[in-house]
Amino acid sequence: MTTKILWGLSLLAFVQVTVPAIQPDIPPKLHPIEVTRVLDGDTVQGTISLGWDVQLSNQMVRCLSYDAWESSKRRRSVKVTDEEVVKGKLAAEYLRELVEGGAWVSAGDRPRDNYGRILGELYVNIDGKLYEVADLMHAAGHCRD
Repeated sequence: MTTKILWGLSLLAFVQVTVPAIQPDIPPKLHPIEVTRVLDGDTVQGTISLGWDVQLSNQMVRCLSYDAWESSKRRRSVKVTDEEVVKGKLAAEYLRELVEGGAWVSAGDRPRDNYGRILGELYVNIDGKLYEVADLMHAAGHCRD
């Protein structure tokens, strides 16, 4: 796992993309999420801790700022090829590896989408620093743009 993450970080340097690091002290608007399932490269499921023993259990979170390759042909609004499904499964696996070390979520401007998923930015801890998952996914080539 560490090798793949380090490879992704070295790719950032290669393409001269700067990944903004957030200071190790977690900003108050970030909430820890215990990810129990990665549905695809941009959607996770888990329990969000709001503090004071308040939790949102079994919540789907759709990551903002990127659209990962599709990992199945279920999405009807776009044509999904077999090649994209392969890329989508790799994106989901990469996200699964990223969230293993802990993850945090911050809510977006609109709290939920039409499917009831929380919309937010996902962050992960790498070597004591928090990084936005969107930046890492873009740098690793796991986005549809």
